[in-house]
Amino acid sequence: PTLLRLYDAKATDNLIDGDASPDLRELSRGRVLNVTLQPKPVEEGAPPPTVSVTNLYLPSGGAHGLVADVLNAVRDNLPARQYNVVSGDFNFVLRAEDHSPSKKWERRSYYDISEKLQEAWNAFAERFSLTEVAQDQHTHHRIHMTDLAWSSTAKLDRIYTSHSHCQANQ
Repeated sequence: PTLLRLYDAKATDNLIDGDASPDLRELSRGRVLNVTLQPKPVEEGAPPPTVSVTNLYLPSGGAHGLVADVLNAVRDNLPARQYNVVSGDFNFVLRAEDHSPSKKWERRSYYDISEKLQEAWNAFAERFSLTEVAQDQHTHHRIHMTDLAWSSTAKLDRIYTSHSHCQANQ
């Protein structure tokens, strides 16, 4: 493949180590996967940018404190690169319109995030200069056949990048 002619790929399946608690290290195993594409030396011209691609599967069940801990630990252990891509199942939403039925949105709902998680997400997104790739489809659907009023959908799976569409096409 062309990509591997330009880059050396280094995969890391557990970024959380060092000062993290054993419980947090174990929780993150298999939930945080990163591939860093390091450009190979070039004979002439500028080398391509270093690219970090990270996939997250964050804890579910409204465990916002654990999600915040994982985000903080990844932020502290993963270097920001020239281009950063973060995708996966975040198991929380950031805006009311990313969860339906929106008319039932309350600060204490399952998908709403705690202040700790909001702060962790803001710091994480800022560290890697992330913006969401536009898509308005909800990716999680919970249908209650006996009482449809309890059914819901949410945009839990998302992709974020540190570069614009224009930069990606250069």
